[in-house]
Amino acid sequence: MEPKYGIFPDIPSDQYHDDIIHLSSSQLKVALKDMNEFKYRVLDGNSQPPTKQMEFGSLFHTYLLEPEKFEQECVEFNDAKYDKRTKAFKEYKKEFQEENEGKTILNTSDGYMEQFEQMKLNILSHPDLEKVYSSVRGRVEHSIYWTEENYDQPLRVRPDYLDTKTKTIVDLKTAADITHHGFYNAARYYFNYFLSAAMYLRGVRQVCDSVCDFYFLAVQNKEPYSCAIYKLSEESMLQGSRDFWKALDKIKEAKRRGLYQYQLKLEEI
Repeated sequence: MEPKYGIFPDIPSDQYHDDIIHLSSSQLKVALKDMNEFKYRVLDGNSQPPTKQMEFGSLFHTYLLEPEKFEQECVEFNDAKYDKRTKAFKEYKKEFQEENEGKTILNTSDGYMEQFEQMKLNILSHPDLEKVYSSVRGRVEHSIYWTEENYDQPLRVRPDYLDTKTKTIVDLKTAADITHHGFYNAARYYFNYFLSAAMYLRGVRQVCDSVCDFYFLAVQNKEPYSCAIYKLSEESMLQGSRDFWKALDKIKEAKRRGLYQYQLKLEEI
């Protein structure tokens, strides 16, 4: 498979994530942390299965940003209709699964649909939403591919929302804590969202020749489903850029040496 270049609107999500040629920001974060794990997880293909929180976030992304796709791919199963211990329920469940083969089945008892609707309502009622997001103007889930020539490294990003006219990128995040302090700590120290943001900005600039502002649209994944919008600061963007280039440097050096190891000097802890 040859490296791609450009922006593509119709690449399926599973095809995008199964790409073994172009590295994603999640894979660069692994390299930044531990080159031995990078080899194991990325190069050797031992990827980790998504957590329940990741699946929840992914479903909500589709629900909010691609509602038509959500209706096509997801269906709600009313598991409260019968006593789950009865034969009638088991037959009903089996018949429902057969009728909806290939779709993601959401149990009514899990409350996902109610949560999603309340989260959506809180987002749509945010007073600053129109400044960064338009459901009819921007590009949603478009895949961007390019190669960093100095590293001979194909890369990929898939912004949740991109509007090159208003020069805006929006990344939707579900989180337990969307307060400024809580979200910043998660973004900076735990998930390294700043590296991802820097890589998104780099990809859009390389392919679309557009210098954008970057926003996080954060919504709480538990009651009361509060919502916040944060603009990436210059300081956070620079931090993300440093991590982005550092990860590429580590990958390039590991390829050159043929050595993927995580080694630190002896020290006290």
